[in-house]
Amino acid sequence: MEKELPRLNGLRLVEHLATENVADVFSGVQEPLGRSVVVKLLRPNVLPTSPFAAALEREARLLGELSHPYIQRLFDYRREDTRMWLVLEQIEGPSLEMVIRQYGHISTAAAVSIGLMLGGALAHCHERGIVHRDIQPRHITLTPEGRVVLTHFSGALKERLPTAPELLNGCDRPAIVPYMSPEQILGEATDGRTDIYSLGCVLYEALTGQNPFASIDEGGVAQRIRHSAPVPPSRQQPGLPSGIDRIIQRCLEKLPSDRYADATEFKEVLGPMLRQLGAENPETALSSELRKLGIFATPIRHALVHSRQASIEKQGNLGRMVTVLGACSLLIFAGGLVAQRNVTKTSLSTRLSGPLQLRPDRAGYLRIVVDPWAKVTIDGQYFDTTPIARSIPLPAGTHYLQLDHPQANTEKRVLNIAEGETVLLDVRMKIPESSRVDAGVPNHSNQASDDTSP
Repeated sequence: MEKELPRLNGLRLVEHLATENVADVFSGVQEPLGRSVVVKLLRPNVLPTSPFAAALEREARLLGELSHPYIQRLFDYRREDTRMWLVLEQIEGPSLEMVIRQYGHISTAAAVSIGLMLGGALAHCHERGIVHRDIQPRHITLTPEGRVVLTHFSGALKERLPTAPELLNGCDRPAIVPYMSPEQILGEATDGRTDIYSLGCVLYEALTGQNPFASIDEGGVAQRIRHSAPVPPSRQQPGLPSGIDRIIQRCLEKLPSDRYADATEFKEVLGPMLRQLGAENPETALSSELRKLGIFATPIRHALVHSRQASIEKQGNLGRMVTVLGACSLLIFAGGLVAQRNVTKTSLSTRLSGPLQLRPDRAGYLRIVVDPWAKVTIDGQYFDTTPIARSIPLPAGTHYLQLDHPQANTEKRVLNIAEGETVLLDVRMKIPESSRVDAGVPNHSNQASDDTSP
């Protein structure tokens, strides 16, 4: 039996498409307009008042300031007592990542056209003080008419918004990807030239099928971004115009001051290059390339979110398989010892034989927010008392969480965590109103030592 989809005012949800850090993504219809849309709905375990929800609200505020044909449009933003959601333009087409993965690379005219259109989108953002900071092929969607659409503004930066978005990938820093600029690797200030660097990486990959800084691990990626000069694209893909090498090299300079000053200057360089290639209109040139490749010969449904979900599944499928097998084995073992009604209790006790592993090799992550506070016990061992600012790394698999507050009933949760996945837990302890005045944050000086904290 399929799970019933949530009901939202003015929307009819059609299909669950993906699960992100703080939001579930659905296809839907905006009524009474009958317009097909994408809905990002705050996950049920995250309250709108939670700091985790700030990332979704921030994305809505930033998109609300933008209106450009090459940027995904925000149609609506709603916040209720227990729910929050965004209504976004639905884009039918594959991500650039999907196209590169299937075809290896695209024509020079198509790549230059993508650069021109994205240059216009970024100029629009930068004029409003918004830096995207996460330009990469999976966040660029290609439509049948040859339009590119820039998506995924959850990590964007704007100075007048007071705080940066919450890191939700389970780490104390963003995951390093081979599209980041040297200043992002070093944790330094970013501006529009950061996006130009990332766009240079994207165009290099679109032209050659290879990322100039890819490596087998994050450390290798960071070292190559900071210290390695990329091989000219024409060496990777013979026949490219020499001017392409100069443009890409300028984008990928290590110092921001050595790159193009802004996205407008970048566009002014690409315009003549497109004309030299015999094309005038970038949308026409890209549409022609997509037709030649046969990309739209068969229907492509919700490719934007499916591309993102494919990436999530790639990281999480193995972990989920291990979780399922481990959970089944645990239930079989426990069932042989006690009656079914005691399975959870027995499973918990079997995990108390060793210390809680706080730096596992194959980790998932847990982030906790508790109102007003609670002592946190994981797999039968006391961990810490909230608030806990950091993410808690845990081995992939099933874990048993207990939250205790002196004036509230104990809250228990069974969590399945896949490798690389972050589980967000937002809990409001049920405290009688008469007792809430005494339910403030405890004095941590009287708490157990946190020497075992990661």
